[in-house]
Amino acid sequence: MKTEMRKRWWTGAAKRMLALALCGLCLPAQANTTLAQANVEPGVESAAPIQLTPAPALGQAPAVPRARLSVQLPGRSDAFRSAAEAVQAGLRAAHERDPGDIRLDIAATGDNQQEIVSSYRAATADSDIIIGPLPRSGVTAVSKSGAVNRPTIALSQTDAASADLPWQLLAIGLSVEDEARQAARWAAAEQKERKAIVIATGAARSQRAARAFASQWQAEGRSAEVVELPASGGVFSAQEVTQMKRAIGNGRDSLLFAPLTLAQARQARAVLGNGLPMYATSQMNEGGAADSDPQAAAVLNGVRLLDIPWLLQRDHPAVMIYPRRAVPVDTQPDADMERLYALGIDAYRIAYEMAKRRSEFELDGVTGRLTVRYEAATRRFERTLQPAVWRDGTVVPLQENR
Repeated sequence: MKTEMRKRWWTGAAKRMLALALCGLCLPAQANTTLAQANVEPGVESAAPIQLTPAPALGQAPAVPRARLSVQLPGRSDAFRSAAEAVQAGLRAAHERDPGDIRLDIAATGDNQQEIVSSYRAATADSDIIIGPLPRSGVTAVSKSGAVNRPTIALSQTDAASADLPWQLLAIGLSVEDEARQAARWAAAEQKERKAIVIATGAARSQRAARAFASQWQAEGRSAEVVELPASGGVFSAQEVTQMKRAIGNGRDSLLFAPLTLAQARQARAVLGNGLPMYATSQMNEGGAADSDPQAAAVLNGVRLLDIPWLLQRDHPAVMIYPRRAVPVDTQPDADMERLYALGIDAYRIAYEMAKRRSEFELDGVTGRLTVRYEAATRRFERTLQPAVWRDGTVVPLQENR
């Protein structure tokens, strides 16, 4: 039964694409516009229907990857255009380094769910593997559409449980919930007897992280208290600071999880002092230069967080082999766009392994150590992030975690 499903999964993969226009798939029924011109070889034929298998034995030559890869990005969305361009740049960087025999077609959509699903349906007729969608709402819509009949590497997570997603869909998005759960396990290992106080603002990202941390912390058999502070205008008011101090108390038996922005974390630390163990998310790492004011730089000393190797370990061999994202001269890199660029690199690398007919593998990725198992009954994706700590105004990686 499972073998038959896989055969149906890849059926139709041998069709030629109709045309390349400005770097991507131009689907006649959708009149999609593409983002930019991809460097691909014209006339590449798709292989016979692909059967994914476990990794080859040591010493066995790997298969030459051969596939037609369709990428669905919201390049015509005002809200998501910059994010789409960052992901596309990462995909192209990875493809240029390891092109194999892979034809890369990049199509642009808007952010309307109906349009995303329609474009996805069209892509399934001419592709072996699909990367996308990118918007969280688009991934949810595609997963519920009944259209998923190709290996699909979704670039965001959904609110649905993994078991409820089509088994061909692998969601690899950078997830603040995953960060928070890993932070909870890390804190539980380091802080044996402490309860957790979670400070969350009204921002959706902060709320999701707070819920995930508290849930994981309680799963560890520990006590967690969530303190919600609106942080109007992005900073805490005097009243909210008072509420924060009251919630913390003397803090002798507590630790703090603070899914806050860098500015909010500095404000909280200035009020609470640095005697309380504090854990955070990558939101606190903006990727900038160290603070030149020693006193200001010391405020966050000791704060622990998790982030991707692309931002923390520029000299790591798995990171160094890819070019840095191009940004205008005298422009500070945007950490969130850097993360999306790195996500594009790893999305292509996962597709590359699938094109080699591998159903189970690990990657030393630029977004973390990746574990992939891609089978109907045992689908699994796991990203292990790199631990880091604030030290003298900058974020530095802790022990080797690669």
